[in-house]
Amino acid sequence: MIAHRFCASLRNEKDSVLYAISGRNREKLETFAQKNPCEKIYTNYDEMLADPEIDAVYLALPNSLHCEYAIKALKAKKAVLCEKPAVLSKKEMEEVANAARENKTLFMEALKPRFTPLYRELKEKLDNGLIGTIRNIDTHIFFPRPDKPSHLDPIQGGIIRDSGIYCASWYEDFLKNAKVRRSFVTMYYKTNVYIRSELDCGNEISSVLEAGFDARRTSQATIYGDKGYVIVDNFHRPEKAIVCLNDETVYTIEKPYEYDDFYGEIHHAVECVKNGIYDSGIMSLDSSVNCHDLLDQIERSISKNG
Repeated sequence: MIAHRFCASLRNEKDSVLYAISGRNREKLETFAQKNPCEKIYTNYDEMLADPEIDAVYLALPNSLHCEYAIKALKAKKAVLCEKPAVLSKKEMEEVANAARENKTLFMEALKPRFTPLYRELKEKLDNGLIGTIRNIDTHIFFPRPDKPSHLDPIQGGIIRDSGIYCASWYEDFLKNAKVRRSFVTMYYKTNVYIRSELDCGNEISSVLEAGFDARRTSQATIYGDKGYVIVDNFHRPEKAIVCLNDETVYTIEKPYEYDDFYGEIHHAVECVKNGIYDSGIMSLDSSVNCHDLLDQIERSISKNG
């Protein structure tokens, strides 16, 4: 599903084209190519990476394979736009970051919220003091329990990596000092499907990071400052934010997607490749390392709390 949506969005990028696809099942690839025409089909990833016509790859393999094939692609001098979560640990992300730097080749985690028009405008306003000094952030993201096997496969990271990465990205961008105090988890088929973590952001009030495959509830981020707060619904693909200031001023910022919610990350990655940039200024290698460090803390806090 994600690969189909990505390819549909790619058609809007004038400086890029879908040249090749790869996978293990040729029949499935041919079916995919009927909807997403391309020049070549590979049933061997290494053969695809050896193709000199390819400048960049979009990596949408199962989460547990991201690190291995991202490094292989980088060593082959292919820029990588990697579907989130890029990796399953801080250690893996450091290995990928080192490969990107050593080969001077782009690696970027596809955290699409950061590339939406709403997020870019909101970040500028927050950085310029819209709600004063940011104190806390609460993030809540939910999906009904999926039937997709990958979401119930413990080696793929569960809800902590799959959707917790969206939450972690907001803390990483706006609260660099967030540390996990404690976490509570629900397991299903040996996979974490619900997580609630309390974060210490340097004051007496805990921030809350909550994510679940097991509920139909509103996904929302609330950013608190000393001059007010901002509410962002569907913060994993935002288009609207409500600003509430302490002087009782309330207003809405609305910014629709440019084409769709994938286009921003695609366009930015293409511009990086065109200009020889191997570390994004929006979703940097260090940003991804920091995000996965926070998710590592959550996993450790679960073990500590039983």
